[in-house]
Amino acid sequence: MQRPLGEKKNCVPGLRQPDGKVPGLHHFQMRFAPIGDLFDRYEALASYGIMPARSANHGPSTIFYYGDPDDNQLELSASNYLTEPEVKAFLQSEGFRRNPAGIDVDPAEYVGRYRKGVSLEELRRLPEPAYRHSAVVGPDVRLGSAWALQPRSASRRKRV
Repeated sequence: MQRPLGEKKNCVPGLRQPDGKVPGLHHFQMRFAPIGDLFDRYEALASYGIMPARSANHGPSTIFYYGDPDDNQLELSASNYLTEPEVKAFLQSEGFRRNPAGIDVDPAEYVGRYRKGVSLEELRRLPEPAYRHSAVVGPDVRLGSAWALQPRSASRRKRV
């Protein structure tokens, strides 16, 4: 028997969505290489009206999160760097320390910039956090989670 599109699946008595206090699968990830393949997939899905629930430039990677009628979450992602040493260098950078969450992006605008010839180096560049809380930076970019933008307290700073 087919269920109507959008109807929640509940075939096991007592089955419920996790409330975040119990173990379970939050989402699963499919990784693309190179980033152009991720953008091809985004455009193919968008042509069917399937749009990501969230899109972000995390710094080391670009991600598109999708949801389905059963509340499963799928992360499609690709590296923003061509080599592992480049990723490691970014993860040790001051920019990553200041903003480890990255920025939310408008996927159509972001992919469009890439298709118009904007380099991967320019595309992956994160703006300097200007606000403590999430705020729009330009017409197409939103700073990541507020917690990621707050300076670390002296007691939490890593001692060198």
